Amino acid sequence: MSAERHLRRRSDLIDRAIVRALRAFDLVIRAGGFTMAALDLSDVPAAPLRALPYTTWMRLAHANEGRDTVALLVGTGPIGKSAHGTSLRLAATTQWNGESRQARRFQGFVIRPSMVSARLTRTPDAADVLLSRA
Repeated sequence: MSAERHLRRRSDLIDRAIVRALRAFDLVIRAGGFTMAALDLSDVPAAPLRALPYTTWMRLAHANEGRDTVALLVGTGPIGKSAHGTSLRLAATTQWNGESRQARRFQGFVIRPSMVSARLTRTPDAADVLLSRA
C-alpha cells in the first residue's frame, strides 16, 4: 500500500469516527434526562473538525434547544461554530506542598478559566479555582 493511499484511508477512518461520535452525541442529547452530555474531541486532529459543515453544529444546538442539558464539546481549541455557543479556555498550574523535593506532595490544580468567543474574551470574576484531591 502506498503512503498516499494509507494516509487517505486513515483520513477516511477519522472522518467516519467523527461522524459516528457526533451522531451518538446527538442521540444522547435528544434522549434527555441528563444534566450534562460531553463529547471529548481533544485527540481528534483539527482539520477534520474544521471541515465539518456549519449545519452539523446547528443540528446539535437545535437538539439541545429548550433542554436543561449542558452539551459540552471538549477539545484543544474552539470547536462548535455557533453564535450562541461559549468557549471556555482553561489554563492550569499544579500546586504542591512540602518543604523539600522528597517531602513534596501533590495538592491539586489551580485552574484559570476564561470565556472566549469571536466577539469577546473575558476572565470570570472568580478567576482561580482550586481543584484538589480528596
